[in-house]
Amino acid sequence: MLRHKKYQLSVDPNAKKGEIYQILLNTDYKTINKIMKEDRRKYKRRLSRIKNKKMKQKNCGS
Repeated sequence: MLRHKKYQLSVDPNAKKGEIYQILLNTDYKTINKIMKEDRRKYKRRLSRIKNKKMKQKNCGS
């Protein structure tokens, strides 16, 4: 399976150009974008929590 970098679409490597084109035409990019935005939000929250914990530890140590 090959994957598109941005949308992570799985495509059969043996598929012909026409079949791949039909898969791309039938793909709901709005739904994919919503899912990706939710994933990014979750990831950002985790990072900010880690940063906040580190900042609290630095402030408590002073």
